[in-house]
Amino acid sequence: GHAVRIFRPGFIMGDSKTGRFKKHITSDAQYLHLQGHIFMRTAPPLYDDDYMDLTPVDYAAAAIVHIAFQPDTPPGTYHVCNPQPILKSQIWDIIRDYGFPVRTVPAERYLEEVLDSDDELFLRGLQSVIVYLGDYEKSPAIFDASETLRRLISCPPPDPALLRRYLDYCVDIGFLPHPSTLGGLEWS
Repeated sequence: GHAVRIFRPGFIMGDSKTGRFKKHITSDAQYLHLQGHIFMRTAPPLYDDDYMDLTPVDYAAAAIVHIAFQPDTPPGTYHVCNPQPILKSQIWDIIRDYGFPVRTVPAERYLEEVLDSDDELFLRGLQSVIVYLGDYEKSPAIFDASETLRRLISCPPPDPALLRRYLDYCVDIGFLPHPSTLGGLEWS
C-alpha cells in the first residue's frame, strides 16, 4: 500500500562536464567494450537504425534525487536515460574523428574477421568483448523518459563534445592509449 517510485537508469556514462567516471572504470562493461574495440581497431557490427543510450552520471543522479524528493511526484516507473539516443555509427564516427584508427566491418563478415587475427593488441581488446560476440544484433535502446522529463532539467545531448570529454578522460587516466600511439593501420 506504499507509494513506490522505480528508477530505471540507462547506460550510465561519465560526468557531462568533466568526463570523469567511477574509480574502477575497468569494472564497467560499457567502457570495457569501448576499450576492447579501440584496441581491436574494429567497430562492432553497425546497423542503419541502431541506437544507444548514453546517460551522463550527473544528469542521472540529479534526476533521481529531484524526483525522489518531490512530494507531488506520483508513484510509478521513471526511466532515467538520455532522451536523445545516438546512432551507434555516429559514436564510432566520433571515435574515428578523435583519432582512433577504427574500421567498420560489414555485420555479415564481422565474426569471421575478428576471430582471424593474431595481432597482440587486437587480441587484448578481443578479451574485453568476446562475451558479446554472439549478441551483436540491432538494439533499439530507446526508452520512454517522458515521465522523468516532465519533472526535470534537460539532459546533455550525446554530441561530439560530450563524447570527446569521455574519451579525453579515458586517455588522461590511461584507460585508453593516446590515438597517436596506435598509428594508422592498413586492412585488407
